[in-house]
Amino acid sequence: MGSLDEARSLLESGDFAGAVQAIGELLERHPENSDLMSGFYAASYWEHRQALLTQAPAGKLSGAYLLDEWNAFESLLRDKKLDLTPSVDSAMRAVLNHAARQFRHRFKEGSVGAEDVAALLQLSRNMMRLRDYRNARDLLGFALQLQPHRPETMMLLGECRALVGDEDKDALEYEKGLGTMRDAFLLNNAPLDVQAYRSSPASEIVGELNFRFSGEEKERVALWLPAEWMTAVLDHPHLRRLQSDEILQIEEECMRLERDLPTLDDRYREKAAARLCFYSLVLLHSLYHHYDNEARRDELITLIGRLRPGLLNRSRLSEN
Repeated sequence: MGSLDEARSLLESGDFAGAVQAIGELLERHPENSDLMSGFYAASYWEHRQALLTQAPAGKLSGAYLLDEWNAFESLLRDKKLDLTPSVDSAMRAVLNHAARQFRHRFKEGSVGAEDVAALLQLSRNMMRLRDYRNARDLLGFALQLQPHRPETMMLLGECRALVGDEDKDALEYEKGLGTMRDAFLLNNAPLDVQAYRSSPASEIVGELNFRFSGEEKERVALWLPAEWMTAVLDHPHLRRLQSDEILQIEEECMRLERDLPTLDDRYREKAAARLCFYSLVLLHSLYHHYDNEARRDELITLIGRLRPGLLNRSRLSEN
């Protein structure tokens, strides 16, 4: 009799008939095991839909239809009061790997368009749920080519690059990810729900801010995350170098925010202060690593200290 790990391997490889037999035998011995119950249902369900893995139904787009089929399966699973378990994740990996391959094929053919971005994002999020960050990174790269400068796509791509770089001990890939995340924060203060962050240091900072702000103050977590995160990555030199016109735009926005800050109502002042703090930190990073203007750097350090006392203590560069 096989083990649970062997049964999950059958699910992951797409051998659903073999998984039905293996899990069925285990289920006879452990009839109350929720993972086995969910895994057996997944194996049985997909055994009868094996052909879908390689052949799109008439009128359906390759890649996207498998995502729809998986969503329908998870809905049925919930209706039957069955849990999303590791065995279900094994089946999910088999199905969605086929979807990812189909999207790659379509991308090479040039048959994907902006209408596919939502499906690519959902597929990428599912891959991240499975901790398959490489697959997710590739899919998000496709999505970004189809719809450039979408903050959500950029942030998820940055997260995946950072996670892959961290996993591979690849500092350049990790910092490439940080640079993409910074660019997403420049476009949108909150491109993702704060609980969605997985990479370091973002996930740790969210945890710290959740501890600091509770109850009605929870909205301040998203408010201050970009500035806190930017402080934590000040020491990393290989973020994408900002062009001079980008620097000028950020400087102009800083001037506007600093000018308007004293005139704002209390409910808007902290939001503006947090954004000004983030922009100032982005400029400070550029002045530490890419441009040389010591006087402006000192001005920014003073401004950041006034906006968020003690924030720069997070960075070693503040000691210089």
